[in-house]
Amino acid sequence: MVAPKYTIAMTVFDREPEVLMSTFRWLAACDLRDTEVVVVDDLSHIEYGWIEAYKPRMDLRWFRMDPYECYTIGESGYKNPSKAFNRCLSEARGERITVISSDVIVPPRVWDASKKVTSGVYCPMTIDLASSMEYCGPHRLFPMPWFLAFDRRDALDCGGWDENYLLGLCWEDNDFVGRLALKSKRMVCDWTSICWHQSHEQPAYNVDQHWVAAANSRNKAYTQEKWKGLPFGPPDMPAFSMGRSRDEATGHLLLTFEDAKGVYELARAQTLSPFIERAAA
Repeated sequence: MVAPKYTIAMTVFDREPEVLMSTFRWLAACDLRDTEVVVVDDLSHIEYGWIEAYKPRMDLRWFRMDPYECYTIGESGYKNPSKAFNRCLSEARGERITVISSDVIVPPRVWDASKKVTSGVYCPMTIDLASSMEYCGPHRLFPMPWFLAFDRRDALDCGGWDENYLLGLCWEDNDFVGRLALKSKRMVCDWTSICWHQSHEQPAYNVDQHWVAAANSRNKAYTQEKWKGLPFGPPDMPAFSMGRSRDEATGHLLLTFEDAKGVYELARAQTLSPFIERAAA
C-alpha cells in the first residue's frame, strides 16, 4: 500500500457530537486526495457510531486508547492529551502531518493553503466563533495545535508530546511546539487564512476549582524547569530567540528560531514519549 502524502491527526475525548460532526462536515468538503485522517479516541464516554458515515468520504482510521494512569478531573475523566497525541503521531503515515483540534472548523481554502508550505511548520489564524477572540494571529502569536502542519520526521526527532504532562493539566502544547520550532527552525504564519474554534466548556481551564489550578500550576512549573522560560509564553519569559521576516514563497510572516539559551537538548532529554521512541526506531 502506498503511504499518503498528508496525515490529518486529531484526538477526541467526550467532544460534543454536534461539535465533532461540524468539524468532520467541513473536513469532508476539503480536497483529501493523498490524505489520511487519523483519530485517536482518548477513552471517551460518548459513542461516536455515526463516524462510520464519513469513512466512504475519506481515508479515515479511528483508534481507541487502552486505559492508562494519569491525573483526571473528578469523575469526568478529563485529562491531559499528550499520550493520545503521541498515538496519533505513531499511527501517521504521511510525510506532512496536520494536527487539528476536534473543535475546529477548517475551510477548504485553509487546507489548500497549508499544502503550499512543504517544509517547516505552517500555522493559520484561529478565531473563536462565540467570542471572536483571536486564539492565534497577528495580535496573539500563540501557534498551538488548533491547526498546525509540520514534517513527520521533525515531530518524531523532537520527541513528540511529553507524557510527563499526564501528571497535571495544560502546557503540553507549549512544550511540544517549542521543541518542534527549534527542530524545524522555521514557521510560516498565514494570517490570510482563518480556522474557526467552536466554543464549548473547557474544564481544564476552570482554575476556580483548586485542584484544577494546582494541576495547571504543576505543569507550568515543569515547563519552566525544562525551558528556563515558557515557549510562546510572556515576553519576559522567553525560552528561545525568534526572528521575523517574510517567506519568499508565500509572502506570509516567517518566524525563525534559535536555541539561544542552549536548552533544547535538555528539554528533549526530559521528554517521555514511549509511542514516539518506538515509531522513530
